[in-house]
Amino acid sequence: MSEAERTPETVSDRVLTLPNVLSALRLVGVPVFLWLLFTNQDIWAFVVLALSGLTDYLDGKIARRFNLVSRVGQLLDPLADRLYVLTTLVALTIRDIIPLWLLIVLVGRDLFLLVTSVDVILGPVLTFAVFNRRKGWRHLRWDLTVIGILQLAALVYGLYTVAAVRPIAMVFEVDRLRLVTASDVPADDLRLAKAPYDKLSWTGPSLLGARTPQPGAEKNDALFKALEGIDVSSRPQFWQPYAQSRSAALAHSRPVAMLIKHYPAKADDARRRLVDMGADESTARFLPAMARSEWVAVLDAAGDVLGYLPLDGFF
Repeated sequence: MSEAERTPETVSDRVLTLPNVLSALRLVGVPVFLWLLFTNQDIWAFVVLALSGLTDYLDGKIARRFNLVSRVGQLLDPLADRLYVLTTLVALTIRDIIPLWLLIVLVGRDLFLLVTSVDVILGPVLTFAVFNRRKGWRHLRWDLTVIGILQLAALVYGLYTVAAVRPIAMVFEVDRLRLVTASDVPADDLRLAKAPYDKLSWTGPSLLGARTPQPGAEKNDALFKALEGIDVSSRPQFWQPYAQSRSAALAHSRPVAMLIKHYPAKADDARRRLVDMGADESTARFLPAMARSEWVAVLDAAGDVLGYLPLDGFF
């Protein structure tokens, strides 16, 4: 029977059906898929994505074949699809495979719809969709329990995503500062790190330095990891207090006056920000800061970081 021929009665209020279970499993697989992408386990991430595509096909096929189309399924199915698309694009952006502007263009509308869906659909809308006094209290209580579990899963997923992308360190390496998030740090390197760098911060980014790998096996390992896209700034075993990197940071910095001269249209705003952070334009220096947008770190004459300006320092 085609969708046009299907009457409203064929869309049920049931929650616990096989197609809905498959959709729920796809939702549970989203944080697993995201974690695999963040930890560079691309093959396993592809396997999870393939299984998601298979369950997407099966839940629709089963629902139509055995007349198990439900309101809950009509809500969960597109939600799961958008989550997989969004997490894939976000992970590719974080790993610098696609640019941020492309992510915004591709998922701007879907991101709004997704946030709205998670906040609204998994709560009152799902309850409204399944509520029917004719079911009986026992059946209705079970439906509401399932909805509660789905809301809890969405909350856990949201908290996990926030935790995975939280900034943990601003690390100086070679000639720049790099913002490192929790998802940037390989688990194996974290186990090799010495205290206090064997624990990732939950209270905001710490200002650190990255030491130079020792010649030999360590340098070769750092080179191969860099080819995989894992820089020493993301590896806690190379972290050290910023004080030990301050002289190198100062040596690679340039005068802030040069920065202001390079951006004459933004000079007034830059000067206001310098005053706010207590920086002396005549002696302050800057380093490029690699984050999700273009920034520079402003240093005083001693090499300590005073603050940041929203300018591109690579010129």
